[in-house]
Amino acid sequence: MVSLAGHQPGASGSTRIETIRYKLRGQQLRGGIHGDSFMQDQEYAAYYGSACLVLSVYLLIKGFSTASRQRSVDRSPTLLPAYIYGVLASVLLTVGLGFFRPSFPWWGYRLIFPGTTMLFPAIMYLIGSRPPKPDLDRADA
Repeated sequence: MVSLAGHQPGASGSTRIETIRYKLRGQQLRGGIHGDSFMQDQEYAAYYGSACLVLSVYLLIKGFSTASRQRSVDRSPTLLPAYIYGVLASVLLTVGLGFFRPSFPWWGYRLIFPGTTMLFPAIMYLIGSRPPKPDLDRADA
């Protein structure tokens, strides 16, 4: 039990009310001096979410360019295959949306990660796939 100086255990109820008001006033002042941590957390979440979304778009564009480069060259000049960029972009998109806490229906959250994890690499695979080579064993060739 918290007691103030001069507060006796059998004192009137008005002293107890004053004690509560004093505590609340101190909490309000501390919140005003140090800033609201909830608002600060929301700002950081917006920064992290924006960074994840921008990096996700960058990885998608890099994956598309890598896939088109792999299509035009016989041997792959890249260190990573193109679909890896799609998987990384999907992870960053999911994390970035998690920072923003959007309000989706119950099934929306369950579709974002698996859907984009299958969609982004599939698009990169289609961009990077080469057309079939002509069959040179034909008589008309």
